[in-house]
Amino acid sequence: MTTYELSRTTRIVLSADVVWDGVLGLAFCLLTSQDFASALGLPLPQPWFLAVLIGIGCFVFSILLVRAVRGRSTATIVQSGAIANAAAAVAGGAAAAMVPLHPVGTTVILVSAAICATFAVLEWHVGRSPAHVAAADRTGLEQTG
Repeated sequence: MTTYELSRTTRIVLSADVVWDGVLGLAFCLLTSQDFASALGLPLPQPWFLAVLIGIGCFVFSILLVRAVRGRSTATIVQSGAIANAAAAVAGGAAAAMVPLHPVGTTVILVSAAICATFAVLEWHVGRSPAHVAAADRTGLEQTG
């Protein structure tokens, strides 16, 4: 399979999102623990397995982002990531507005939503810029393999 050299900006954005999605996935899985949930000022999720499924989804998306960092299916993954992060930001904002939480919990959710919104904007920009995405998906990058 042919891979393509990505711009430095693209690598930084995608690598940071890999880390963010991994941390978020771990947080969702740990949210089923009373100690962890109460430390964040959040209630235990009901049903508990929903938080675990969301966490697993975050891990899977991290794996897809690693694939994009390696120059494979970059434009598709990055644009899908932008949409997913935008949806997560909206869902987080709606949850913070509709669910009565401890102020710490509301802050955690709003900060997480803001980070997701930031990645949505960055990934949308990277995915739409020919200088940043793989030549197989767009144009403008050097072939390495």
